[in-house]
Amino acid sequence: MTALSVIVLVLVFAVILVAWCVQALEDYPPSTVAGSILSGREEALIRAIADAFFPAGGPIPISGTAAGIPAYFNGYLVRSATTQRFMIRLLIAYLELSPLVFGPRRARFTRLSFEERLVGLGESSTSRYYFRRVCFISMRALMTMGYLANSEVARHMRIELCADPFGFGDRVFERDPREMKQTGDPHELGAANEPRSQDEPRSLGEPRSQDEPRSLGEPGTSTALLQVPA
Repeated sequence: MTALSVIVLVLVFAVILVAWCVQALEDYPPSTVAGSILSGREEALIRAIADAFFPAGGPIPISGTAAGIPAYFNGYLVRSATTQRFMIRLLIAYLELSPLVFGPRRARFTRLSFEERLVGLGESSTSRYYFRRVCFISMRALMTMGYLANSEVARHMRIELCADPFGFGDRVFERDPREMKQTGDPHELGAANEPRSQDEPRSLGEPRSQDEPRSLGEPGTSTALLQVPA
């Protein structure tokens, strides 16, 4: 990151901090999500961005707000850790106040017209400043997850929830015959590990256990038994 980028970043956050203190005194409509931890200001920004990404009457005729993105966003925030929740709220504050610095009009994002919101988001996606592009990508990912979580949206996109999309069924839990041929049947392996009785014949080349008695003259027996007494 160049020195110019650092200076611009510091100035942006300084302006946002001042504007945040001023705008915090202004009233926003209350949150409409039951039991929401989102403030009215945060929900207003989420609704504005959701309807900018997914407007009503588009290829999918369900708007972002109608798809329940504010409620999804609230649930996501509830499930997030404290640090992640702080970062998401900082992202919301930045996106609401960033037009005061970058335009297209010196106003909060929620005060922009629909066309101005599209221009602002488009400029953020192609900005020369890395942190603007990261903020845009982060919010776009959250919005997309919330939109696709709606069942009507999934139906319009012909998406079906299926735990077995390839139709394997119970075959997933069946053992591959080729694997059994290589490793052997576990029942047969268990039988092979059982101790052999002394009367049971041993196959050719099979090693003898240490406790099994050996015949006279068999390798491994004591040579003292073969010596003739003087």
